[in-house]
Amino acid sequence: MKNTARKIAVTLAAVMTMSMAATFSASADDTSDSGLFGQITHWITEQNKEQTKPNKKRLVQMSDLAIERQVLKDYNMTIDQYYVVLSRVSYTFTWPLDMYQLEEQIRQGMENVARYNIAPTWNEDMIRFMKDYWDEVREASREWIEAIRNN
Repeated sequence: MKNTARKIAVTLAAVMTMSMAATFSASADDTSDSGLFGQITHWITEQNKEQTKPNKKRLVQMSDLAIERQVLKDYNMTIDQYYVVLSRVSYTFTWPLDMYQLEEQIRQGMENVARYNIAPTWNEDMIRFMKDYWDEVREASREWIEAIRNN
């Protein structure tokens, strides 16, 4: 009985292997996007597009006016909100926080603001900006702190 079950299992495995091989062979011959090979090629192409996006201009290379234009256009933020982001990120130098811990603190603050009906100081665009430019904002906030200390 055990030998029969093993033979059946081996036969089924062989049939499945041959059918999978035939499927891959047929889809490799199919150059349209409908076949498996076309879908894999499309997926690889999409992954490469994400990796080859043009690099954003660094914040430290931009003038204040250019930063103001960019945050207004891309993130619907004012320059004052940009400085709120810089000041909050500057806390990460005092307390060893990473981006996710700081985001969690900000979101908790946003919940408290909503709960007590206080004027909000943060919004989702500001969080998105902070996450998109985390390294840049940390560097800019470090320079901003130094400029304040030197004046």
